[in-house]
Amino acid sequence: GYPEKEIIGKKKPNSFELKGVFMEIETELIQEKKECQNVLAYLKPDSWNGKYILLGAHYDHLGLGGDASRWEKKYGKIHPGADDNGSGTSLLLELSKILSKEKENLKYGLIFAFFSGEELGIIGSSYFVKNCPVNLSDISLMLNFDMVGRMRDNKLILLGTDTSPQIDPVVDEISKRYDFKIIKNLGGFSQGDNTAFYKENIPVLGFFTDVHPDYHMPSDTYEKINYNGMAKILKFSKDIIFGFQNIEKIEFTPSKAVPKEGGKSAMNVYVGTIPAFGEEVEGYKISGVQPESPAEKGGLKKDDIIIKIDGKEIKNIYDYMAAFKGKKGGDKVIFTILRGSEVIEKEIILERSKKGDK
Repeated sequence: GYPEKEIIGKKKPNSFELKGVFMEIETELIQEKKECQNVLAYLKPDSWNGKYILLGAHYDHLGLGGDASRWEKKYGKIHPGADDNGSGTSLLLELSKILSKEKENLKYGLIFAFFSGEELGIIGSSYFVKNCPVNLSDISLMLNFDMVGRMRDNKLILLGTDTSPQIDPVVDEISKRYDFKIIKNLGGFSQGDNTAFYKENIPVLGFFTDVHPDYHMPSDTYEKINYNGMAKILKFSKDIIFGFQNIEKIEFTPSKAVPKEGGKSAMNVYVGTIPAFGEEVEGYKISGVQPESPAEKGGLKKDDIIIKIDGKEIKNIYDYMAAFKGKKGGDKVIFTILRGSEVIEKEIILERSKKGDK
């Protein structure tokens, strides 16, 4: 009979050992390039102070699925992304409509940014900060709206509240008008677009109603959205924006929060590098390092390009990850990096990763 029929019928593998047989497999990675767009709009107030607040949301999702899908079959069914991030983009659209009618009460210019490529690694927002249409240093604050459509029990998570000393007082004052259960998550790093701005020393504040069983699933559909909850977040975020209007300078403060380990990598060690997505270089370029990480302790810096690890050439992120195969916490590894035009070596002491972070 046909072996595959037997396997399907019994739902068990039909594997067996080929004694004395050795196989060698070679694969080739072909980089595919595709073009995507960020969508930007600008609202200039009647009395502009020369600075900006950027309001962002990513409008991409998973399409028919893929590696990031949590669906058992991974690919082949539409992933609507109603909450991730139809909720954020629709809230931002409505917010732009409301704020455009109140220009006389604004002092900060408002940039409305709809980013693409977030699901592939914050590509759109990373491109924006590298090719900013305004002076990047004039952006005083970034508000990010990602998955704001599934509010439960009035719980609202705010990310990055410690990235400016001005954020907490504004949030605490505005929160008195609402019955939210505010949960403050410290730190500017996350998997969202706020990370691209935090790395540029821009304060960030993210709005988030937490993950749910439909996250990255075909079941993330519009009828499950909490529209009343979104309406409350819309009003709250509008009040937050106006709460900053009379603050002359929104200062940046590096967060002291220790990043949580986790992620999709199969690495068993933790290094703490942050990849520079969207940049074409030969090597593994980093856009920063996590605080108190082995990378920071070992002297790696933003814009370093890792070209060798323990003498092994690194041409891309895949080579980088493969270089740690068999490594364990406590191992000392020599990184050869290109810093500007200078080639230097740094010794990094790896740490054990609980969940396989980078």
